[in-house]
Amino acid sequence: SHGIMVALDTEMSEMLQMMGLSRELVSRIQAMRRDSGLDITDRIRLRIEGTEKLLEAVQRNDAYIRDETLATALELAPLDSEANPTAGTETVNGEICRIGLDKS
Repeated sequence: SHGIMVALDTEMSEMLQMMGLSRELVSRIQAMRRDSGLDITDRIRLRIEGTEKLLEAVQRNDAYIRDETLATALELAPLDSEANPTAGTETVNGEICRIGLDKS
């Protein structure tokens, strides 16, 4: 019998981390859409306040996030506890953010 050895690199690259953050963010936004009673085809405007790392992930994956959430506008800002107090505060893979959405 021949032995086979497989080596796996388990270190997560920065690109994979950014995509993981973006996918989790999309999941949260989709839940917010559902909870607010939007139809599946409704277009939305998004405002995302977050940590530097989260905002970088959003910038790198802007098209993906817009496509998946049907966002016509995507505004980014550093996390500010005074701005947009009605938006939901979330923790996405350890990164704190505030997500605001409304129908376009």
